[in-house]
Amino acid sequence: MIEIGMFAETCHDKRYPSIFDSIHEIEPENKDKILYHLKHGLDIAYAPGHFVDVIDGKTLIKAVCYTDGVYSWRSDVPYYYEHCNIDLPQDFIEYATKNPVIIRRKVQLS
Repeated sequence: MIEIGMFAETCHDKRYPSIFDSIHEIEPENKDKILYHLKHGLDIAYAPGHFVDVIDGKTLIKAVCYTDGVYSWRSDVPYYYEHCNIDLPQDFIEYATKNPVIIRRKVQLS
């Protein structure tokens, strides 16, 4: 799987770019479609805590990892995309605009 939305501040790793260099005031094209894709991926991992918004230092974001079967991302990626218009890889943008997200169904276990 291809990880997206990795930043020095969110991953505590200086090998990644700074999120502050990725923030834009202008909303990207197809923002609603990309945001829907990011928010409706299949959850593949949970952590017993929260991510703290590295920009305001206050907002708590549920710690989950998502996938669409090709790409994976942390639950703070849709948050930053929605509120800060962060950069995402062009390959992902093209994929997300052309491919619907996985439809999740709840299964009742007896």
